[in-house]
Amino acid sequence: MKRRNEEKKSNVHVAIAGVFLAALWVSPLQGLFGFVDEDWKMEERRLASLPEDEGVVSLVVNHRALLADYVRDHFGLRRTLIRWHHRAKLRLFGRSPVSELIIGEDGWLFLGEKDPLDDLRPMTPLPGYLFESWEQRLHEVSRWADERGARLVIVIAPSKQSVYAEYLPERVRSFAESSRVDEMLSRLAEQDPLDVVNLRPVLRAAKRNHRTYYRTDTHWNDIGAHAAYVEIVNRIAEWFPRIRPKPLSDFRIARTNQPGGDLARMLAMTEVYREENLRLKTVSPRLARRVGIRPSRDETSRVRREISFEQENSDLPRAAMFHDSFGQLLIPFLAENFSRLDCRLVGHALGASWNLDEDAETIDTSQPDVVIWEIAERAFERR
Repeated sequence: MKRRNEEKKSNVHVAIAGVFLAALWVSPLQGLFGFVDEDWKMEERRLASLPEDEGVVSLVVNHRALLADYVRDHFGLRRTLIRWHHRAKLRLFGRSPVSELIIGEDGWLFLGEKDPLDDLRPMTPLPGYLFESWEQRLHEVSRWADERGARLVIVIAPSKQSVYAEYLPERVRSFAESSRVDEMLSRLAEQDPLDVVNLRPVLRAAKRNHRTYYRTDTHWNDIGAHAAYVEIVNRIAEWFPRIRPKPLSDFRIARTNQPGGDLARMLAMTEVYREENLRLKTVSPRLARRVGIRPSRDETSRVRREISFEQENSDLPRAAMFHDSFGQLLIPFLAENFSRLDCRLVGHALGASWNLDEDAETIDTSQPDVVIWEIAERAFERR
């Protein structure tokens, strides 16, 4: 009997050791052979890659840092482990597992920068050097458009917390009264005026009838984009009275349930935080047709960087738009109001990543009457 009990105990120990060894090896084996399907498309960045035609010895000797980055990005079950960690931290402690993300009420998610509350802190003075840098950049683009005989309209796309502060946690809700953009616009108004469209009041008014932002994404939805489009076209109509925005009644709202947006992807919880998407479907056929698509795409979002629309036999003005990710949903609406619309995705154009000289070709080729420069509010919060 004693021998039999010892054998059973030994078998249990062997089984435990086997499970432990299997757990150790399942991750590297998955990374090596890829037998578990991981959704790497959920990453909001480009994953590390290895140089082609390099042997193992060469990688270890000459590319150790790159190899380490690759292993961190591609080890087996990485996405599953991240998902488990995020869910545990959120459910057990009620805290956001991502430092740049705020968990709001009723399923709303919000994004900040390094400190999620920076967008909302009016008490933080606007550093003089930042204002001077932004002012110089804004006037530089204004002169750049003026030299080409084009009107410039600057459009500021509000951060979601500026429009839907009521869904922020109560402890930070009062911070959403104003932001650095308010201070910047006030200081600009005291100097040389620029044509700036501040969309925050428009979107706050539009939300009374329909939701204008995604709950689980940083961006406005079709309805929010339409409200922004109406305000933009109304401003441009002061120069070109022939154009008129299409009212919301020209569209029907289609509702679809889908996995969560970019903020849900940051949490690795796209199925936990799902989204009711409100899409606007045109009732009448669109007049603008897509032309001259360039193959270039954004590396992370897979969005086309350059795209153009044109209307045949039209005497409407021509336009060019430089925009970040908020501008994507503006394009189909704006295309209906211009004989030609050339769009280029330039990211956060306040930074050095937007080279005006390189993009002058877009302006010189299309010869627009209007240049639209769309900038997300959070671009002004970056240091």
